[in-house]
Amino acid sequence: MKALTLILLIFFTAGREAKIFGRCQLASVLKSNGMDGYRGIHLDDWICLVHHGSGFDSELVTSRKNRKIQFFGIFQIDSHWWCDRKQGYSANLCKRPCSAFLDDDLRDDIACAKKIVLGRQKMNAWDNWQINCKGKNISEWTSNCKFDFYDSG
Repeated sequence: MKALTLILLIFFTAGREAKIFGRCQLASVLKSNGMDGYRGIHLDDWICLVHHGSGFDSELVTSRKNRKIQFFGIFQIDSHWWCDRKQGYSANLCKRPCSAFLDDDLRDDIACAKKIVLGRQKMNAWDNWQINCKGKNISEWTSNCKFDFYDSG
């Protein structure tokens, strides 16, 4: 039985390596997707949030002590409000399954993060941002990053 379990585990995880983005690599992706200055939020805020939330890991899933709410992907999107993990209540305001935020394609993650900051809490929706980034000098997060596209703005 243990051998079968091991074989199934290898089968289902083969080819699925977590993408750990580099700081500047992620900054470039976010900038090219309109995140720098979106709703007045600087790119450094997004990078600081991601560093303290997911450690740049696109497949990270975490939970609080009660395990009723989980957080998914690079932005650690909250399963109670923003995505549906198919267990218990979810407002699913981003209209996506939580598993959609666990891959290297960040377009849906970015779209959901943009929707989150449209709410009254803005960046305060993320505890990690409030604790580690808000009101602090975070200019280091994108310093020395070179962006691979022409930015006319």
